[in-house]
Amino acid sequence: MRKQKHADRGADIASPGPARSGPVIEIRGRSQFEAEVIDSELPVVVDFWGSRCAPCRVMAPVFQACAEAFADQARFVKVNTETNAQIARAFNIRSIPTLAIFYRGEVFDVHVGATPRNQLEAMVRRAVDKHRGVGLFDKLKRFWSRPSNPPA
Repeated sequence: MRKQKHADRGADIASPGPARSGPVIEIRGRSQFEAEVIDSELPVVVDFWGSRCAPCRVMAPVFQACAEAFADQARFVKVNTETNAQIARAFNIRSIPTLAIFYRGEVFDVHVGATPRNQLEAMVRRAVDKHRGVGLFDKLKRFWSRPSNPPA
């Protein structure tokens, strides 16, 4: 039963359904990649994945949840490296899953392998802070404004 759930999830990911799945956009070619990622004003989180990659299937719900949490602050796109090998080669993607954050058309941050949600959120937060122009003073202010002894 458990294997069937994973197989179904993998089939859903690999299916050629709509190009947009909630806040996540499925890239279907180089021109769409340039329009959605390179030309974007917002930070863009790109998930380079493959349909036969087990860690990619594990990463999919984490990526989706993060996309929903940051929907108004960043774009989230998925690039299937099997059908978009040219894009993967252009960015030297050697292992999947690879998460890359683009900011103003350039790679801002990269993580190879399955990423825990808190680490992915921290990566996205850094890019969003940069986009908003949040400096060190603002980050220190946010840090010091947290309660030192949270209520039990």
